[in-house]
Amino acid sequence: MTQPVSRRVAILDAARAMLAERGVAEISLRELADRIGLAKSNVLRYYDSREAIFLEVLDQEWIVWLDALEAAVADVPTGDAEGVARALAATLHGRSSGAPRRRTLRTCADAPAGFSRRWRCRGGGSRSGPLP
Repeated sequence: MTQPVSRRVAILDAARAMLAERGVAEISLRELADRIGLAKSNVLRYYDSREAIFLEVLDQEWIVWLDALEAAVADVPTGDAEGVARALAATLHGRSSGAPRRRTLRTCADAPAGFSRRWRCRGGGSRSGPLP
């Protein structure tokens, strides 16, 4: 793994760990940089902003969750709304940091205008649009 890739992974891992402790609004870029032993300016070499870091974490979390949801609903018969609801609940149950978190969504929805919001969906390629 190259240094830029390992640094990006370290930044995202630290951000994910900090999100498990508190909400995104309570985490500063300086605290994040301190946690991984980099200067704030070095973190900004890898990501454009604090928001970009947390949106990348959120994007990864959504991909993992959507894959789990897709697998869970694969065996649900067509038209079985209760089965879909059970599958949805099962994929969210017990996911402390892996589930899309409401407080993260609310804060990231306030990202600067023009900030790229990416959502990848299986079978649908890449889809751009506002956060849900």
